[in-house]
Amino acid sequence: MRERRTGTIYFDKTKNRWIAKVQVGFTQTGQPRYTKRSATSKKEALQFLEGLVVARATGQLSTGRDQTFEQFADYYYTHAGSQTLRETTRDGYLYILRHYAFPAIGKRQLRSITKHDLENLLYGLRRRYAATTVNQLRTLLKKLFSVALDEELIVKNPMATIPKFKRELTDKTNKRIPPTAEEVRNMLSLAAGTDLELFLHLLCSTGMRRGEVLGLHWEDFNFDLGTVTVNRTLREGTRVARDGSSISRPTYNPPKTE
Repeated sequence: MRERRTGTIYFDKTKNRWIAKVQVGFTQTGQPRYTKRSATSKKEALQFLEGLVVARATGQLSTGRDQTFEQFADYYYTHAGSQTLRETTRDGYLYILRHYAFPAIGKRQLRSITKHDLENLLYGLRRRYAATTVNQLRTLLKKLFSVALDEELIVKNPMATIPKFKRELTDKTNKRIPPTAEEVRNMLSLAAGTDLELFLHLLCSTGMRRGEVLGLHWEDFNFDLGTVTVNRTLREGTRVARDGSSISRPTYNPPKTE
């Protein structure tokens, strides 16, 4: 337990989760109103609590049930959700929400959004976009409303029974046909003597991802054993600021797998 002004953490035996809780105002009847975040450990709950206290002090934390969908999503991915996601992944999720969901339901109160509202949004998008794109948004919405339900901000998950969309033969695909052996030989021949020669040889001879090759340092090469170890990736991360502008910068991340 902690002082009321700094919030509280406690263990909920029924949920088998640690809970971080701060007061964010009062109900119409004068009862305290709280915002909660659930965590798998006491350490994680303390981190969530610190984020909640800072957000409340800076005016970023809405008063519980009255917050909009956009406020809730922004706060979740800036605080709780950022603990388990790569920065580039989180920014990608927020881009999808800002591009497809926020214009339609962003200003709506979280608790007022119904299954019908979400079906109108998703089926409307499906008429213009491929199933893969709409299903990405569906997954994000289902997760966010699940978190809101767990934190008792809503009484029912309106996304719970909305099915995935099936891919049609007419849907566009991002799959690319790999180059032929002859095309690879021509590419390497054209790159001979240029700054791209080593880069392309590493790509073609190892099968590494572009970001894995760009992330290599000299210490990753063992010339005695003839090996190269992927310890990091490098990519250009793009963040969307609150004013809608884009900010790009190179970002190192751990490899996706061992």
